[in-house]
Amino acid sequence: MKTKPRPAHIVMGISILLLVVSSVWSAVAGLGSSSNHNSALSENAGTSRTNPTGPVATPQSITTIPPAPITRIGEVVPDKQPVSGPAPVAVEIPAIDIVSKVIPVGVDADQQVVIPQDISQVGWYRFGATPGTGVGSSVIVGHRDGRGYGIGAFYDLGRLGIGDPILVTNESGVKVTYLVTGVESITKSKLPFRELFRETGEETLTLISCIGLYEPGVGYDANIIVSAAPGSSIINLPINSQKS
Repeated sequence: MKTKPRPAHIVMGISILLLVVSSVWSAVAGLGSSSNHNSALSENAGTSRTNPTGPVATPQSITTIPPAPITRIGEVVPDKQPVSGPAPVAVEIPAIDIVSKVIPVGVDADQQVVIPQDISQVGWYRFGATPGTGVGSSVIVGHRDGRGYGIGAFYDLGRLGIGDPILVTNESGVKVTYLVTGVESITKSKLPFRELFRETGEETLTLISCIGLYEPGVGYDANIIVSAAPGSSIINLPINSQKS
């Protein structure tokens, strides 16, 4: 005769069966969850831009690139350079009836341009431009007058007008014509020396003498400046030729 299982044994058997089924289900569910989690990590790892466990980049030094030079349209025309030529030996100014010998001069110990002691003569600044070479300001200086000597060669420079001719003869016998372009009186302290004695640029003949108030022991307080540009003609004449 078979013995029937007791209810307690049946309950215990059912409980054990349910526990086994539950464990198997949890294992299967956990495996799927782990797979999904690992897949997500793999995907994230593939798309990540940084690797916290990888090497750290070292900052590189920055090289400064200089700006490109500015492109200019055309070229700057350089000043004409000094040109040596035959020294002037005479100057003639018909409008004020002057014919004077020109001698080369330099500067004294005070760096002042030397003016010939003979007030009938005038001096060409030999360290500057030369008349007739086509470049620079050729400077000729002369006395207005002299105590005990009377009227000097450049006494009447102030009477010159625009367009009056000035003829300069050089040691080669060439007579160069200039036409007056300006006459002005300038206080000595304000003389534009750089412009008056320039060795480059357009050709100009510059005549300089004294004018203004005279103070004994000091001299005149101003200078008269006559500027002249090359005229339309250059005449070849013997140095000792007479006017016809």
